[in-house]
Amino acid sequence: MIKVLTTIGVLMLSLSAIAQNAEEEDRPNIGGQIFLPSIEIGYLSNSANSLSGGVITKTSIEYRVRNNNDVFFRINYDNYNANYTLTSDNSLTNIITGTAAFTDLLFGAGYRFGDNQFRYFIMLQSGLKYYKFPEFVQNSTVINIEQRKRNIFSTRITLGLEYYINEKSAISFDLLQSQVWKERDFWSNSGSAIGFSIGFITALY
Repeated sequence: MIKVLTTIGVLMLSLSAIAQNAEEEDRPNIGGQIFLPSIEIGYLSNSANSLSGGVITKTSIEYRVRNNNDVFFRINYDNYNANYTLTSDNSLTNIITGTAAFTDLLFGAGYRFGDNQFRYFIMLQSGLKYYKFPEFVQNSTVINIEQRKRNIFSTRITLGLEYYINEKSAISFDLLQSQVWKERDFWSNSGSAIGFSIGFITALY
């Protein structure tokens, strides 16, 4: 009787272990669907006459429905600087120069396709561009330039090429085109900018 109970107990423990392993295999690997690119570095060239180009750094978090040949969603938090030259109708001075810092907060979706080693994607994003804009403040004969915080709606389209070192890590090269849709502040004649970035992307785990 003791041998029978012992045998039954061992079988039950074995079946329980097998069932647990099966459940773990069936459970979706959420961490494998979330990708956190390291800092991407590139260059952004502005079409606006008042802005120069500048180095851009990009950070993001991405969720993939599947690792390849499917839809994905990405949030970007990007920063870049650009020199500016502005004209003014002020009687004492009509030109102001300086350096402006820009931050893009963008959300959007894309589609990735390719094979195990080389993959390509197209992505559309929209969001806000945060920056400070200089304004003349005249007090009698003294003129001060104050930096006013502003934001403006912006969109971006990105074409990407990825080379996968393994299933979850890749070197990425992106071509991007950004657009500001209002003709104001730095973008009085053009709201377009084009650029590129190079970085490294890997799964959360």
